[in-house]
Amino acid sequence: MRRVRDDVAAFPASLVVSLLLWPETIAEWARAQRVTPPLVHNALAGRKPFVRIRQALAERLDVPTAVLNALIETRCPVPRAVRPPVPPVAVESGAAARDQGWTWRPGVGERPQRRDGSNPLERKVIYRVALDIATLPASLVVQLILHPSTLAAWCRMQAFPPSVVYALLAGTQRAARVEEALAHALRVEPSALRALIEAPPGVPGPRVQPDLEPVRERPLRRAPSRQASPLQLRLDFDLE
Repeated sequence: MRRVRDDVAAFPASLVVSLLLWPETIAEWARAQRVTPPLVHNALAGRKPFVRIRQALAERLDVPTAVLNALIETRCPVPRAVRPPVPPVAVESGAAARDQGWTWRPGVGERPQRRDGSNPLERKVIYRVALDIATLPASLVVQLILHPSTLAAWCRMQAFPPSVVYALLAGTQRAARVEEALAHALRVEPSALRALIEAPPGVPGPRVQPDLEPVRERPLRRAPSRQASPLQLRLDFDLE
């Protein structure tokens, strides 16, 4: 997936976790843990340590707490969509470095100043979205395409009520002018956006995931294991 693969390091921790938890939401997980959703979002934003919440969430994501801590506490790079052009050689060298595995491990050296897409959670979310894109709601697909902007920011810029836009993407309300403007922002025909909204959810990919991490990069300690659109728009999926 070109968009997710290229910009996963720039995704906020809350978006990475939301994609990994799908179809469960952060709010549902928070209620099951008997904590408020804003507390979980504050933990993912790094405003306070919230050690027990991080530990429980890392267990749910099946990674050591140090991996989740690195995702939260390491600065995000500038999203690719707003970066200046980079020479092809620099792009290739960066991709090669990322493919070699996680560039930092807990207890080994100094944590990098910026995320680079090699964190095990970032690599998991790339594969997860590739598997389950057909099951994601239209609003989440559109949100991924609009990144680094947000759907709410686009609504404000266009002076559209967010409730109308979300109702449109949920298929519960038609708004031709909004639909046409949103399709233009996504650089697709309105008919393609309409097909995404009206298409029934697809079948999720297989739950058995290949080991995306080289053996040498596997964390020494892991949390106990737990049971575990047709329109792809600008995401350009490629599992290889």
